[in-house]
Amino acid sequence: MNIIQKILATVTFVSVAFFVSAQVEEPTFIVQELDTLVNETSGIIFINGKLWTHNDSGGEAKIYCIDTVSGQVVDTKVVAGVVNEDWEDMAKDRTHLYIGNFGAMSRNLQILRIKIEDLENPDLDTLVPRIINFTYGNPDYPEPDFSATSTRFDCEAMIAKDDTIFLFSKNWIDHKTYLYAIPNKANFEHTVVPVDTLELDYLVCGADYDYVSNTVALVGYTYSTLDSKPHITLLTGFEGNKFLSGEHTNQEFTQPSSLTNQSGGITYNQVEGIAFRDSGRLWVTNERVEKSVSFFTLRIPPHLREFKISSPLSVNDPATEPTYPEEPDPIEIIIDTEEDSRIILEGDTISFLDLSTQTPTSWQWTFEGGTPESSNEQNPHVVYNNAGSYSVTLTAENSTSRTSQTFNGYITVYAPAHADFTFDHDTIGENHSVNFTSTSTGATSLLWTFEGGNPETSTEDNPQVTYTSEGVYSVSLTASNPVSSDTYTVTNAIVVNDVAENKSNSSNIYPNPVSETIFLSFNEPYTFEIVNASGVVVLKSDKKTLGTTEVSTSFMKSGNYIARIFFENGSSEFKFIKL
Repeated sequence: MNIIQKILATVTFVSVAFFVSAQVEEPTFIVQELDTLVNETSGIIFINGKLWTHNDSGGEAKIYCIDTVSGQVVDTKVVAGVVNEDWEDMAKDRTHLYIGNFGAMSRNLQILRIKIEDLENPDLDTLVPRIINFTYGNPDYPEPDFSATSTRFDCEAMIAKDDTIFLFSKNWIDHKTYLYAIPNKANFEHTVVPVDTLELDYLVCGADYDYVSNTVALVGYTYSTLDSKPHITLLTGFEGNKFLSGEHTNQEFTQPSSLTNQSGGITYNQVEGIAFRDSGRLWVTNERVEKSVSFFTLRIPPHLREFKISSPLSVNDPATEPTYPEEPDPIEIIIDTEEDSRIILEGDTISFLDLSTQTPTSWQWTFEGGTPESSNEQNPHVVYNNAGSYSVTLTAENSTSRTSQTFNGYITVYAPAHADFTFDHDTIGENHSVNFTSTSTGATSLLWTFEGGNPETSTEDNPQVTYTSEGVYSVSLTASNPVSSDTYTVTNAIVVNDVAENKSNSSNIYPNPVSETIFLSFNEPYTFEIVNASGVVVLKSDKKTLGTTEVSTSFMKSGNYIARIFFENGSSEFKFIKL
C-alpha cells in the first residue's frame, strides 16, 4: 500500500450522530485594528507563543509576527524563491510551518514547508522553503468556465496532522466542502482527489489542528453583500483521521458584539484565519473590507479576536507529538550528451547522459522530434531525422524525490547545406552589373566570391555585382550552417567586353563572344590574323578573301583576342571574347 492509499484508508468517514461538547464562546478580547502591513491578513498560526500571518494574493512573499495586544507587526521574515500568487492559510506540526499557495488565483498549486527552527532563528531574516507541489485529479478539473467566485477548486484552509496535510475546499458553487489529503513530503508533485465531503453550508476560509485536544477548528462565512455571517466549527473526539467520526459543533455568530462589525448592526465580516492559542483558546482574524453598497461605503479594518473554548479536551501528551525530519535534497536534473555538440545534421544520433544528483532509480525521457519519442533508459540514444529545434524533458525519481525538467531548444538539427544560384546576365559590357540570386538550401550563412567583380565578395542573399574590365570571370558561392558546408562554382560565368553583345551578322565579326566558330565578313579583299591577350599570333591567313570567312576557335583558350584585318589600303582591329 503506497502513502496515498494509506492516507485514504484513514479518512473514510462514517455517519454518526452529532453531540455538543466543546463550544466556542463569545470573544473575550479584541484588537480593533491590526497593523496596515497586514490589511489583507489571511492565514494565521500560533507557534511557541508567537502569532504569525501573511497577506492574501498579490502580497509580498513575507510572513509577519503580530503583537497580540497592540496588533502591530514586530517581526518579518522573507520567504525566498517563491511568489505569493494566492497564499491562503498556514498550518504547523511539531517540526514544520506550512504556507498554502492554493487559492483561486494560484497558477501553481503549492504548499511551502519551512523548518520551525529556521523560523525561530533570530539571525535568519530569509527562510528557504521546500516545495510540496500538487494538482487536482478531479474529472471536472480544470473548469472550462472558471471564475474566482464561481469554482469548486478554491481552497483557503488546511491543517497538518500526522504525516499528512488536509485541505478543506472553499466551494463557491454549492458550499459543500471537499476534503483532500496530501503527504507532507516535498520533492514530489502529488495528484489529489476528494476523500470526503463536509456538509457545512458556508465558505470555509481557515483551519487549524490542536494536537493536545485532538480538535480541528474551521472558520468561514456565508457570503452576502451585507449579511455575511461568520461561522466556527469544531471537530472533536474522532479517531485517526476520521474527522467526522466524533463530535461536531457549528456556531454562527450574528451579533455585532462578536465576530461582526462593531457598529450599526451591520453583520458583514470576511473572517479569514483561525489558530489555536492553546487547547482552550482560539485566535480569529478578518481582513480589511471596503466596499460600496448603494448609499454608503462599508469599511471594516482587520481585527484580531480571542475566543474561549468551553470544556476543552485533553487527549494527547504534547511531548508525544511526532516530528518529521527533512528529506534529502531533491533531485537536480542535469543532462548532457556524449557528443561534443548538440547541433547536428539530419539523421545523426545523440547519446544522452543523465548526470542528475541524488542517484535516481527510474527515468522517463521525452524527445521532441526524436526517434524514439520517449525512453525509460538512463542513457538513451536518439536519432533526429528532420531539421528543427527540439526540447528534451527528463523526469527522474528515487525513493524521496521526483523531479521533472524541460530543456527547451536543447537539440538543433540542420539539413545539409547545398549551394546553388542563378544570375540574370552572362554577357555584359564594361561597367554593367549582374544580379545574383541564391537558391541554396539548409544554409545559415553565404559567402560569394566574384572574380573581376565589385564587390569581390558578399554575404548577402542576392547581391548585385558590377564588372568594370573586359574578360571572362568565374563566380563561386559557399553555403554553410554550423555543421556542414557546400561550394558551387560556375567557371567563365560572366563575359565582359567593351562592345555590345552581338550574335547577328550585322557586324563584320560575329558572334562575339564566340564558343566554337567565328565569322569574318567584309566587302573587299582581306587577309587576317588573330592575336591573344599576350600579343602572340595564334592564327594567320595570307590568302586574300572576299566576303565571309568561317574560322574555328576550338583550339583557342578562353580569353580576350584581337582579330586584325588587312586590306589593300589599310587595316582594322576587332576585339572579341573566346568562351
